[in-house]
Amino acid sequence: MTLTVTAVIFCIVLPRLSLLGIMGWILLAILFSFNTDNADRLVHETKFEYATIGDTRNEPLFNLVIEISRNAGLDYQQFLIIVGFTFTGILAITVRKFTRANIVPYLLLLFPFSIYTCIIRYTCGLIFVIPAVAIIFSYNKTKLKLGIAAILIIAGTLMHYSLIISLIAFLGLIREKAKFRILLITLISIEIISVVSFSVIVNLIPQTLESVVYKVSGGISWTERFDLEGLTRVAILIFLHYLLVAAFIKVLHVSSGVVGDHASTSTISIMKRINLASLLLIPLNFVTVDAYRVLIALAPIYLAVMINSTSYWSEISPISGMGKENDGSDRATSVYGNMSLYSGESIVPKWILPFFPILYSISSFILFLVSRENFWVNVFLAMLNNNSVFDI
Repeated sequence: MTLTVTAVIFCIVLPRLSLLGIMGWILLAILFSFNTDNADRLVHETKFEYATIGDTRNEPLFNLVIEISRNAGLDYQQFLIIVGFTFTGILAITVRKFTRANIVPYLLLLFPFSIYTCIIRYTCGLIFVIPAVAIIFSYNKTKLKLGIAAILIIAGTLMHYSLIISLIAFLGLIREKAKFRILLITLISIEIISVVSFSVIVNLIPQTLESVVYKVSGGISWTERFDLEGLTRVAILIFLHYLLVAAFIKVLHVSSGVVGDHASTSTISIMKRINLASLLLIPLNFVTVDAYRVLIALAPIYLAVMINSTSYWSEISPISGMGKENDGSDRATSVYGNMSLYSGESIVPKWILPFFPILYSISSFILFLVSRENFWVNVFLAMLNNNSVFDI
């Protein structure tokens, strides 16, 4: 942990030293691939051992990957190495489409990378979903690319069904404010009605439902599955995360002298709408306990966009959106199209902005630390302390 803090300080002082970034990505790959113990290790190791293609307890694509891995003679740790380096590589390539700032992997280490090391099945799905989200955020997207993004999310869903919720990212493409608000209010209303109806059913037939949940969940009782106090904490987490991102966007607008959502195609505008759409996760959280995980799917892109949106970091951003080269001379193009963020008087001191991506990672980490029980010991410390490479 001390090494990471030291690396972050060096990244702030030497933002163009690419070697620091490369070291950071390698560190993430090692932490994931050679992890030997965490909260869900036994669960995934058992799945790897016994899952078959026809196993209905897991998603079909995950079962297929497991079957292929076992037939290739891999054990679970070898499987984890392949997943770890593949996922970290995809993550690095995707993030570098927005920024090459060397601080990115170290901030991801703080949040949400430790969670990725625990939820292996979900992380396998993120190999498809994170590039899909990046396409939605990109400046030069086309209908073909958006179609590919939809296919990638479906592929990720076949790894973990809850990833279907990632489709809310497409709401960020709705440019008309009135249409967006009406759709969002409609969806939230439908969710609330569904949750209330679900609660009524629970009260009417508790014994029948208890029996169904017990069988479907593999021996987990209804009271264990529906922990109202825990779900409420997660609902608060989702809302506070929304406020955190909204605050960054607001300060960015104020700092640059920009008023309102002036460019509907800009990356920041898309992030603003997706962040607002994330409020859909609050009622959905009371139906599926995996709803909040969409936040950790969005987090790397959020972080990359934040870094690329500030003058200190964006000067070293090589690419405007995905697949469009930029020599760095127009540092605002990838975020606000042709409108320069840095013309006009600044209301907020510009030196504050580079620290917002750091604040986002620290604040998100604290939110998960407070809202998720045993996160510090079973997730974060488990990633840092249980690694066969560092034990040598």
